[in-house]
Amino acid sequence: MAVPDFQSFFRPTLEALQDGQEYRWRDIREVVADLMQISQEDREDLVPSGAEPRYVNRIN
Repeated sequence: MAVPDFQSFFRPTLEALQDGQEYRWRDIREVVADLMQISQEDREDLVPSGAEPRYVNRIN
């Protein structure tokens, strides 16, 4: 499975935030990735520059 496009992350991000808690971005990214069942292999897929994982880039 490839990392979904950035629009696909909107709803899971909002669902993760609906509990009213405050999160740091690095924490909410993992919650969203878990909700979307993104595999470990896909979590290691980097953007072309190699600066960050593709799923992190799309969630941010």
